[in-house]
Amino acid sequence: MGNVARRASLYTDTGAVENGARVLTRGKNDRTPETGLKDRAISMIAGNLFVANLRDLTKRNEAYLEVTVVTSKGKDSIPHAFKQQIDVKDDSFSSDVQGRELLSGILVLGRGIEVTCKLTELDRIEEDKFKAIKDFVDENEIGDKAQKLLGATGLPVSASSIISTLFSTVKLLDALNDDDRVWSEMPFLSLSSSATYKLFEGVYALVQDPKKSSEKNPMRLYEAGGELYSEYKSDSQNTPFRDEAYLTWSILAD
Repeated sequence: MGNVARRASLYTDTGAVENGARVLTRGKNDRTPETGLKDRAISMIAGNLFVANLRDLTKRNEAYLEVTVVTSKGKDSIPHAFKQQIDVKDDSFSSDVQGRELLSGILVLGRGIEVTCKLTELDRIEEDKFKAIKDFVDENEIGDKAQKLLGATGLPVSASSIISTLFSTVKLLDALNDDDRVWSEMPFLSLSSSATYKLFEGVYALVQDPKKSSEKNPMRLYEAGGELYSEYKSDSQNTPFRDEAYLTWSILAD
């Protein structure tokens, strides 16, 4: 029987720094969005992907990380995808992702960006089926083609069908991996001051929710060097956060 997907909590940068570490919160964040990012290009840089336990038998995990930013121009949604297969032991960081540029030069065209983050365990899916779908997405580079089309004068009608093909493929990939999804989240980082998650240059963290419904992630964590801590007094006195799988990333304006 496959894994049961669990939700993950998004932590956002409060703008505060304590003892050299950034303070992140999963609760209300009074920090205002950076409206100056509208129509500008942004990049996403990975901090760390930490894997607590992907619930396999060998404690050696093969997983697939997908980070897709969706922007909008009129009625069209434009996806910009990062995809990476990782091989990592339980209770370890993935060297495949650490410090990687997840996405580069994404234009903030609408009210903000939707960030889809998925982590999938690969030990159960039939390898040939997974590879066939993955290769289709990778080789066609549909997201890149759509972005280039938008840079031309006007918006060709064909862009919609290209984008539709990408999303249909992603849905099929999701269906094949549904039982092994560790987490799948789609936070919308908005330029609206009333939004739950606001878009700004800063650090974000997606943390897998605890296994037991009675448990909760802490309201705030500390981030330093792309790593999360439950306590941080100094570089030598800190308590690393190791309870769940997490991904940290930074958004920077180009």
